[in-house]
Amino acid sequence: MELQKTNLGKVSITVDIDYWKVNKTYDRLVIVQNKNSDICYISRKPVPGNKNIQQTNREYWIPLGKPSTTVDFSTFTILPSVEQLPASQSEDGPYLRWCCLFLGW
Repeated sequence: MELQKTNLGKVSITVDIDYWKVNKTYDRLVIVQNKNSDICYISRKPVPGNKNIQQTNREYWIPLGKPSTTVDFSTFTILPSVEQLPASQSEDGPYLRWCCLFLGW
């Protein structure tokens, strides 16, 4: 069998530390928050910064929703590092691990 190589391009999501700016260039799979609406969006493909592309343009952006302003920590045990999170012990295990990674815990 012959070895085949395929360049998949960017395969991971990144989160922009700044709020969204219409004149900024974004790579594909970038999550960015709109300062006015608080809605987070993810880029579907590279977004050129010189084209005035709004986040309502679904060719480039898909809304993910607003970040929650309330979190009930009464059912969580906060660990010093993500590596200490236990392996999936329930259906929610992988989701909880991803949320902790996404929120920077």
